Amino acid sequence: MTSNIAESLNNINRIARRLPVISLLEFMRVTVQRWIHKHNDEAAKTKSELTKKYDFLLQKSIALSSSMRVIPSIVDMHVIVDGPKKYIVNLNTKMCSCGRFQNDEIPCGHGMAVLRYRRLHETEFCSTFYSLKNFQDAYVILVEPIPCESTWDIPSYISKPKLMLPGSKRMVGRPKLEPWKGFADVKFKRSKVTC
Repeated sequence: MTSNIAESLNNINRIARRLPVISLLEFMRVTVQRWIHKHNDEAAKTKSELTKKYDFLLQKSIALSSSMRVIPSIVDMHVIVDGPKKYIVNLNTKMCSCGRFQNDEIPCGHGMAVLRYRRLHETEFCSTFYSLKNFQDAYVILVEPIPCESTWDIPSYISKPKLMLPGSKRMVGRPKLEPWKGFADVKFKRSKVTC
């Protein structure tokens, strides 16, 4: 429901809006180019299957799951005992009664306890939106640098445009109509009738 990218761009170009159009566009191109380079470097340094933020959340869930007890019910349904509270986890639907597993689309502490109990790989139960591959694919767009203006080959019809005269100016107000002709003013032709 938010437009984070639009808000980020508005915040960045707040000062650049005072520049001429060409300079503003060049500023925005350089900004986007820097962002893409920064995120590509971040993706290259990441060693896990998930992005840095979601890998941190997954590690946090793993730490929380260490004190929980798992009671299996059926193949995909398990009861998790966390102190005095009990939670139900369904691995088939990726749901937990606490609500975090299905809302965040990443295993909560209760879901992680079940995954460790069943010896399943936790990243398979995370949303594909959090994967490192999707993060890399989002920033694969190439923003090409623009050479110096002195090397540009600008066609003559753009550099020396031919100015045309403006079109005729329309009069202000409602257009004048011819006066209405009455029945008596209309001249009819008599047709010759021969017998």
